Amino acid sequence: MTRPGLRDQGAIALIVAILFGTFVLLGCAALTIDVGNINLDRRQLQNGADSVALAVAKDCANTGTCAPNDPSLLTLVNSNAADGATEIRRVDGLTPAICGNAPGLLPCPAAAAPNTGNLQECPSSSLPASTNYVRVYTETKNAGGTHLLPYSFGAAITGAGSGANQQACASVAWGPAGSGASAFPVTFSYCDWQAATGADPLATPEPVLGTYVAPPAAGQNPGYGAAPNTPWPTAASQVSLYTAKNPGSCPTWNGHVAPGNFGALANIGCNAAIVNGWVEGTTGNSSPCGDSALSALRGTVIYIPIFDCDSPTWNSFANCNGAHGAHDWYHISGYAAFYLTGFYFSGSGNAGNSIFPPDGGAKPCHGSDRCVSGWFTTGTMQTTIDTSGAPGFGTSVIQVAG
Repeated sequence: MTRPGLRDQGAIALIVAILFGTFVLLGCAALTIDVGNINLDRRQLQNGADSVALAVAKDCANTGTCAPNDPSLLTLVNSNAADGATEIRRVDGLTPAICGNAPGLLPCPAAAAPNTGNLQECPSSSLPASTNYVRVYTETKNAGGTHLLPYSFGAAITGAGSGANQQACASVAWGPAGSGASAFPVTFSYCDWQAATGADPLATPEPVLGTYVAPPAAGQNPGYGAAPNTPWPTAASQVSLYTAKNPGSCPTWNGHVAPGNFGALANIGCNAAIVNGWVEGTTGNSSPCGDSALSALRGTVIYIPIFDCDSPTWNSFANCNGAHGAHDWYHISGYAAFYLTGFYFSGSGNAGNSIFPPDGGAKPCHGSDRCVSGWFTTGTMQTTIDTSGAPGFGTSVIQVAG
């Protein structure tokens, strides 16, 4: 009673729908994989660019001269790629691929009508044009040495041709530490720092960088001594910074601690942040934050505030010669990295004895003297870059520019 073939009606349409849907799904899957691979390559490129830029910036900050041709940089960028192959190179062929504004770096070229589909430029920086920075470009590369990565199916669908050529960029700046840095609660003068390091950042025609002891091995305390750690410095490198008397290198009170203040700073704690340039001095010669807290800092790099004005009133550069010793104000112009070996304040007893092997167990100063002992080194701080033009005192802030 039924018409023949009625049960087969629509079968072809169903088969076509299944086949069409399958190819669409396969195409979407292929495109997803290709786009995912492109994004993965970009991430690896960015990791490599970031690593190289940070390494160059740290070397520039610590040595005063950049080394963009260091062979270890290529090893570093390759270690961030899954296939171990990445190029420090721009896709538009312009050179150099490591450039910037610092001694040893060539200026960065302007992009020659870059293709924004495969050329990722660094973001513009809000820092002043005089700020030191390095910019690093990295480009895709495969094991065969070519720079096109073949994403055949997805590339064909998107019209990208036979492959993709990607680039990443990283820009890192460095400069003196600004306000807000955690610091030691005793300040020393600009001329004390000059006398100890031989540095003169204001010299013309070229600044004098000074001499610093190499920093201790990372993660070690006290950080020097047995191999493979950095050896202990020579005895001649150790200095005692006096907090209660005029050093002979500074003939007047302008630029030193005020009589009775001994360079101790009020209301900042043992390693707290200095939130603005002016800090009040505290009268007395006892330990500024307790011997036990200071003892824990021996064998570490501390950051000593360096002042360039000692005034009886807050925010008054006109009275830098008028310090009188009671609640004076110090203007902190920067921070110096200092490896602390010992200290002595009134009543400290043996708590601050030196840990330096040649005089280990001895007090760094005696009698009425109050001091901290150690040597100036180089280091980096976690705060903002000071753009006022103050020197860095061997200490820098490194931050991503952009």
